[in-house]
Amino acid sequence: MLTTIKLTNRIDIDKNKVQIVCSKIELENGMFIPKVESISYSFNDTFPSESKILIRFKLNHFSRTIDCGTLEDISIPSSDALSDMMTYEMDLKCIFCVADPLTNRILASTKGFKHIFHADSGTDNESQLSSISPISIDFRDTGERIWELDHMNQNEKFVKIFFNDRVQNKDSLKKNQLIANMYLPEILYKMILFIIDNNLGDQTRSRETWVGKVNLMLAYFNMTDIPSADDNFLDKEDFISSFISKFLFKNRNSISRNSISKLDEVLSHE
Repeated sequence: MLTTIKLTNRIDIDKNKVQIVCSKIELENGMFIPKVESISYSFNDTFPSESKILIRFKLNHFSRTIDCGTLEDISIPSSDALSDMMTYEMDLKCIFCVADPLTNRILASTKGFKHIFHADSGTDNESQLSSISPISIDFRDTGERIWELDHMNQNEKFVKIFFNDRVQNKDSLKKNQLIANMYLPEILYKMILFIIDNNLGDQTRSRETWVGKVNLMLAYFNMTDIPSADDNFLDKEDFISSFISKFLFKNRNSISRNSISKLDEVLSHE
């Protein structure tokens, strides 16, 4: 078992309690540069509100530390702050630090680099799509199961997933990419199968119901030729599998790569 010894009083910040979203700005030569869209945090450690936020960004062999304001007043870097980080494949990482406002001494930081979620720049439809979710999470007694799916009602705004209410760190669980990667494929499968088996594919694409949201997602991926309830089961399977593959590939930075990184981190402590 690997044991680490801390030589300073620096506090470790849980990576899952720091949220940084970046977009990709495409250049004329087909390369991209990252642009910071939002920065937020949810840790409960007590620091002076005027403490500085310093973020160390790393992309391939490029690295840059940027002053992002204070805990009380976060400052989003300008669109060209990371303009020297040009790349064809965006794999941006960062270390989030809290620093003393007078001495710049680091008071706390995430332990190791955190992979950053990338919201791809694109059309209005694409940016709107990233903000909708047909799924919500709540907690109840699920027996010996970690989670279970609630009933599906086509008129409700969300399909609800219930996690075992014995889970202590509920807020972190909701944001955990590793957990999401484990349940999302099964949930998406059941949602789309419900739409197919109830011939709901022609319902209005909207944000008002979870069915409307899923139909928006299908339209985004140009998957409007939705099978009917009477179609062959294998055709339904192929359609659903194709959507799940496209969805996971689209969200590979925020879900797949982050969850694999998280899994490696968990296994390395065994």
